[in-house]
Amino acid sequence: MSEWCQNKDCCHKKNQNQIRGTKGYKYYQSNKAYDYYFGMFCSQGCFHNYFREHSRRILDIIGEIPKQTIGVDDAWRIGHDYNYGDRINSNSHHIYFLENKLMGIKQEISREQAQTPEQLREDYGFRSEWNSGGSNSYFLINLLMGVKHRITREQAQTPEDIRENYDWGTRPGSEAKPLAIQLGLAS
Repeated sequence: MSEWCQNKDCCHKKNQNQIRGTKGYKYYQSNKAYDYYFGMFCSQGCFHNYFREHSRRILDIIGEIPKQTIGVDDAWRIGHDYNYGDRINSNSHHIYFLENKLMGIKQEISREQAQTPEQLREDYGFRSEWNSGGSNSYFLINLLMGVKHRITREQAQTPEDIRENYDWGTRPGSEAKPLAIQLGLAS
């Protein structure tokens, strides 16, 4: 969006990192804008200063949005909680539910009811299970497709987890599908 912070008072912060120029010709300049501040500001403070100064103009141009409501019949949402279980039984899992807080209803539903077929098909993950031999076994899983494929600790864990001996940890789920493709379990 913008290369420089759009708060006109940014340079008046007079921070050390804003000093530019050579001896005798030094000056303060605005900071560069960052993407995480809408690509227009260098900090949350500059964003708030700009918004305080220009909020009336923004409302005049866009117009004020009237109060919005959602009726009781349209207040349904699908959500999930995570049950961490315990290390011995490895029964950690997501609990999916259909909820309408206005009606006071929270009904547990299946994973298949909570997710689209595309989400389920793509939902590969890692699982660490404590076995009777006193150590962990590692698996690449996709519950919908019935995949539970034993993998090595090196495939299931990050080098940091292995180095720190966090035998219960696994790689992020985003790394599971590429491994499934590499192992010929998915395409």
